[in-house]
Amino acid sequence: MRDRSIYIVQRDYPLLIGACGWSHTGWLAEFYPQDLPVDWCLSYYANEFPVVLVTAEEWNLSEAAVSQWCEDTDVSFRFVVEITANTVEELQPQLERIVGFGDRCVGLLLATSLYADATALKELLEVINSSGSLCLDFGADKPDAAVKHLLHQQQIGWCWHGDGSAEGLSLGSLTVTRIYCQEANPRQIRQWVETALASSTQQGQSILLFEGEPPNIAVMRQAQIILDLL
Repeated sequence: MRDRSIYIVQRDYPLLIGACGWSHTGWLAEFYPQDLPVDWCLSYYANEFPVVLVTAEEWNLSEAAVSQWCEDTDVSFRFVVEITANTVEELQPQLERIVGFGDRCVGLLLATSLYADATALKELLEVINSSGSLCLDFGADKPDAAVKHLLHQQQIGWCWHGDGSAEGLSLGSLTVTRIYCQEANPRQIRQWVETALASSTQQGQSILLFEGEPPNIAVMRQAQIILDLL
């Protein structure tokens, strides 16, 4: 087995902080050493952060199998898997990919535009029902009244993107805060951390994810420091 010099990162926080994907070319030299082999990037990332979102783009960029991703990271490292679907037909083949993660997958993030179609969304949720913890991502859109009623009934939350109401974080066993930022001041970062942390419960897991072109490593590190101090 290749020695990746993986060390144990503290991963028992009520809030886990990570990034959306790990195959970012903008992280070369900034975060990843320039001479780091591409297939070592996930191991390097997992040395510092406890969770990552496997995005739709990551599936296409990464050649390794799920079993390899699990082998390349410590057993305490966690994956959140993004699924993008508006129909059952789009959903089913994606669900097949998550089986290999086993208990390393802390939950699914369903990215969908069905924020105003409770009937179609209910069909998707019925298919996902037995696949583990779930959180929805409507992007910049807000769920309408019928969709909110459905999600409250099923105790499934939806992403908070850093502004406006964080109502969706009050539901479900998986809560996800997903922030797109290139720069942020300490006050902003603290607000994101405190809001995400407030949603954590003993029964579930709260995740704070950063995305960008690439995700800002400095902001992620500041968020972790703030969490440590709270």
